[in-house]
Amino acid sequence: MGNELFIERCNEEMPKKEKNQSRRKNMNNGPLKEINLDSSYSTIHSLSRVPIQTKNIIRKFNGSPFEENEVIDLLGKGAYGKVYKIKHKSNGQIRAMKVISIKQLKENYKEEEIQNEIEILKNVIHTNIIKLYEVFNDNDNYYLLNEFCSEGELCKYLIHFKKLPEVIVKHIMYEIFTAINYLHINNIIHGDIKLENVMIDSVSSDSYQSSLEKAITSIEKGADDTIEQTNFLKNNFAIKLIDFGCSKIFTMNEKKIIKGKEGGTLVYSSPELLNNIYSSK
Repeated sequence: MGNELFIERCNEEMPKKEKNQSRRKNMNNGPLKEINLDSSYSTIHSLSRVPIQTKNIIRKFNGSPFEENEVIDLLGKGAYGKVYKIKHKSNGQIRAMKVISIKQLKENYKEEEIQNEIEILKNVIHTNIIKLYEVFNDNDNYYLLNEFCSEGELCKYLIHFKKLPEVIVKHIMYEIFTAINYLHINNIIHGDIKLENVMIDSVSSDSYQSSLEKAITSIEKGADDTIEQTNFLKNNFAIKLIDFGCSKIFTMNEKKIIKGKEGGTLVYSSPELLNNIYSSK
């Protein structure tokens, strides 16, 4: 439909003289070939169907990222490294830098697992999944420069508020399920979904108060319009799924994922995972 409209508009605007000239033979280059914009062309060249992979725009460097970036704060520690809030020295962009120490890796956790995490993040693009921008590595560490989520872990809010209003829980769960569904459609298992790996990113430019805290306060004051509440949540904060260190790519024919009990976090693990008899479902 779009290509047909485009062709029709071009035919209307192109003078007859130019149309005739385009059909003439060029003495130097031979006959000019006419482009046949038929229905098959529109099918092949429809922009909505062109696969654009994010791995084409992610930069990878050998060396340290500290020449271009400065550390602002330590955001957290994990089993294999730390996460820092950093700022680019030239453009001022804020990123979250995950530093994975090669020396601290367990014997059964190989560097191929790091490459697997990088490869997955390079190939996924979703509103509710953390973005990977740059990768650095030297003799000691891997440095993954990710999107920075301004409000931190969902876990800290549950600890602070004890419970959340139902409309907020529905919004959070919907965005988590949307991200998981996207991964499963693309044959990826996250492998370590937990409160610490669910981040909140503020969409609102209002920085003096947490957007989630502001939403809770608004709802507790008696705003009972569900549509209005839902729109407020969508416009003020988004959920981001992070940490793909335990992720796994599977095929539809795989009945069992050979991952072992080391995958994921113990207190969040299901009996099937502990018994190592589980599938992609």
